[in-house]
Amino acid sequence: MGAPVRGLRSAVVAVVAVGAVFGLVACGADSLDGAAVVEGFSKKGLPATATVTFTAETDPEKLLGQSGGYESKVAFADERAARKALGSKQGDVVAGGHVEVFPNEDAAGARLDRLLKVAKITGKEYVFSWGTVVVRLSPELTSEQADKYIATLKQIVG
Repeated sequence: MGAPVRGLRSAVVAVVAVGAVFGLVACGADSLDGAAVVEGFSKKGLPATATVTFTAETDPEKLLGQSGGYESKVAFADERAARKALGSKQGDVVAGGHVEVFPNEDAAGARLDRLLKVAKITGKEYVFSWGTVVVRLSPELTSEQADKYIATLKQIVG
């Protein structure tokens, strides 16, 4: 198993910087899906509320259930971001975030790498992973708020 990694958009320059590579190996994500992760965020005090559970038909990126794609994807709202994201549609990352759960850490790492490349160009979201879970967060959140999601994800996944 590879080590979990995270990337985080810098709040100052709006560019993604790859964060530290953690030495701990996550475990326990095998039984998680996106809804369970969002529920875990909420139970641990984060203002996350699931808004859309994507299916293969509704996934705009068409990765759900595909080889190398995620097994589960859920959008959530965070009231702090949603207040600032006027005009966003339900399920948009800008209103809170997305949780994507992959079959293995390699697939999650590959997705993280792709998202980080895009985020380096656009600077439009926080992106990080732990174990088999990739989380994309609204740029409307502060880096401190994003750090709380990272710490909470580590607790949820193990």
